[in-house]
Formats: sequence, structure tokens, C-alpha cells
Amino acid sequence: MLQEYYVATPVGGHATLGPRRIAKQLGLIAALLILINIVAGVAHVLGGNRYYDLARMFILDGENNIPTFFSSLLLLAAGLVLASIAAIKTQEADRYAPHWRALSIIFVILAFDEMVSLHEMFNYPIRQLLGVDGVLFFGFVVLAIPLVMILAIIYARFLIHLPSHIRRIFVLAAVLYLGGQIGVEMLSGVYFESNGSTTVAYLLITTVEESLEFSGIILFIYGLLSYAARNLREIRLSFEEAG
Repeated sequence: MLQEYYVATPVGGHATLGPRRIAKQLGLIAALLILINIVAGVAHVLGGNRYYDLARMFILDGENNIPTFFSSLLLLAAGLVLASIAAIKTQEADRYAPHWRALSIIFVILAFDEMVSLHEMFNYPIRQLLGVDGVLFFGFVVLAIPLVMILAIIYARFLIHLPSHIRRIFVLAAVLYLGGQIGVEMLSGVYFESNGSTTVAYLLITTVEESLEFSGIILFIYGLLSYAARNLREIRLSFEEAG
């Protein structure tokens, strides 16, 4: 079965892009962004507002910056791969085609949310409405936790039907991503409520949070590509100039 992905070159050759190589390259980009985030964040904390623009552009916990754009692209890439798998599963009348399709929609929504920080708009209203603080200081987790539990129940059979090695990858990816998005986010809420955000400690907490999210998404993309390479027929895309 197809194990790698081939991209045609202008001279008629091809470039080989295997799932492992793709994940490795994405991981290197993520590692570079994490490192720059630490440098920019520490400079801002210790050097004050003269490094504000640098921090705003590269801080992982920021909005509308380079790491946010990269994270959105990762989520969108996962959504597009899921949509491709869903399309083939639909043609094959696979019973789990709707699950693949729904996942693709979820990840496209997550990509949009990451780009515009939609979920953060719920933090203050939920905090005021329910009077929560501490680990629930970032109020969106009040909605996120039950939604994750519902999805886990709905997708239990779907996970069981997957090949064991792919299932392990997907589960680990979910643990990493949700561990950052919800678990560490709850811890950061406790710290933020008492100490604010302009400290090295908060920088490190949010760096761990976003690093887990990066790792989870990249691992999930690797799992999706590995599943496609081993279980689906070949897909060819052709791009030609209009004659």
C-alpha cells in the first residue's frame, strides 16, 4: 500500500514526503517558535515595554501573531486530511464515514477559533454568570470539559475499530492536546488570577500549555497521514495552467 506522498516537480521528478518526515519538519518549526517565545517573553518580563512588540509577535499565549497562525494552520491541515479520508470513506460506504466528516468539521472550527480567539470571549461572561474562579478562572473550560466527555462517548466505537497503532497515536495526541488546552489552562488560570501574566513563571506555564497543544496536533497529523498511507487507496491531485 501507499507509504509515502509524492509531489511532482517542474522538471518531472518527484519529492518524497512520508508521514514521519512531515511530522518532523512541523516539529522543528514548533520547537523554533517555542524557543523564540521564551526569549521574547523573558525579554519582555525583564526589559519592560521596549520589548512589547517582540513579545506580542512571538509569545505563544498571545493573539493574532505568528504562533497563533502556525497553530491555526496545523488545525486546518488536520481538518483537510480528515476531509480527504471522509470523502474516500463515503465513496466506500464505510459506516464510520460520518465520524471522519464530523471530525474534519470540528478541526476546521478549531482552526477558525484559534485564529480569532473565539473561545476566549466566553471566559469573562461565564466567570461572571457562574461566579467561578481558581481552576475555572478561564470560564470556557466549563463548556469544554462536558463537550470533550460527550465526544469521547460518541467516538468510543470509532476508536476501537481503528488499527491498534493508529488508535494509540490518536489517544496520545488527544491527551497531549487536551492536557494543554484544558489541563494546563486550568492551572494557568489559578496563577493568572493571583499573579497576573507578566512574570517568568506564567510564561513557563503557558509555554508548557502551548507546547503540549503543538505536540498533540502534530502527532495527530502524523497519525492521520500514517492511517491514510496504510489503509486508503492513492489520491492524486493535478494542477495545470488553463489553456
